Amino acid sequence: CASQCSIPGRYRVTGNIVYDTSTGLDWTRTALNGTFSSALAQCSQAGQGFVLPHEAEMLSLINTANGGISSSCRPKIDQSAFPNTPAGNFWVDDHPLSTDDPNYCEAYSFSDATFLDLSQMDGTKAYAYCMRTHQ
Repeated sequence: CASQCSIPGRYRVTGNIVYDTSTGLDWTRTALNGTFSSALAQCSQAGQGFVLPHEAEMLSLINTANGGISSSCRPKIDQSAFPNTPAGNFWVDDHPLSTDDPNYCEAYSFSDATFLDLSQMDGTKAYAYCMRTHQ
């Protein structure tokens, strides 16, 4: 599945930084894990300019090898650039459209390519990839 689940030439990996040649964004290669507030803090500590992605930025990571999202690829992310991506939810720095409650944030699941609402107030944990404009 590795060849089907990667996009040749799209990503350049240097240490723990993945450069997306299509979007011009740098990503942390290793997923962080924690509450929403700890994910924000960990991203700011990851290096100059790193932040949690917004929805559009997170969507840019969806694996579109072979012209679309491969149903056989789980998780639905380039597995060569982001190996060992955990099954689970990933924080997104956006409030969900489904609620006006400021205590909820969006999260994304690479397992089934969907967004969902997670509470940021009750100690809920999720994973995070941090991003920045390429440097």
